Amino acid sequence: MRAARRWAWWWAPGVAAIAGGCMEASLPSPEATAVQGTMTATTARWRPVVAAAAEWRQIGTDRVLAPEQPLLRFRAPEQPTLYAFWATYCPPCFAELPLLKRLAAAGRVTVVSVSLDAEQTGLAAAALAHHQVRHRSVVLTPSGLRAVGDRLPAGLPFALLLAEDGQVVGTHSGQLDRHALAALLAPIGNGGVTRGRL
Repeated sequence: MRAARRWAWWWAPGVAAIAGGCMEASLPSPEATAVQGTMTATTARWRPVVAAAAEWRQIGTDRVLAPEQPLLRFRAPEQPTLYAFWATYCPPCFAELPLLKRLAAAGRVTVVSVSLDAEQTGLAAAALAHHQVRHRSVVLTPSGLRAVGDRLPAGLPFALLLAEDGQVVGTHSGQLDRHALAALLAPIGNGGVTRGRL
C-alpha cells in the first residue's frame, strides 16, 4: 500500500514541474571545481562512487549484471559517460529525463541511469517504461546500495560525468536543464548541446 501511495505521489499531474533537487546537497559545480584549481579534486572526491565494488541489476529483470563490480563496468570506453542517479520518489529526476533521452539519442555521450530504488525495482522499471527510456538503466541491489550509498550525496538527482579515459571530470546536483547540462559537458566539448542538438 505504501508503494502504491508513493507511485501516486510522483505520478500526480504537474509533479514533474517541481524545481530543484529532492533534498538539499552541497556539491561543487564544474565551474567551482575549475576555480579551485584542478579537476584532480573532482576525480579524487567522486572516483570511489564509480570504482567501489557493488551488485547491480538490469532494470526490468532479476538478472544480476555485475556481482561485486564497480559502476565503471557500464561505461563506454570509446566515449564520455554520464551517470544519472535517480529514484522513483524524486520528481525532478523525471523532469530531466527528456533531456537525458535526447542526449543519449545524440550518440556522443553514453548515458547510464542509475536507480537507487533497491527495494522497489518494479516501480523503477514501470516508470522507465512509461517514459520510454531506451538507454542503459541499472539499479543497485540492497547489498550494492549498502556498499556505495554512503559515498553518494544526499540529494537527487545527481549526475556524474566521466571522460573517455574514465576520469571523473564533472558533477551536477539537482535537476539538469539545457544550460546546466552544457556546463557539465564543457570539459568534453559540450556533447553537441551548445550547437542546438538538444
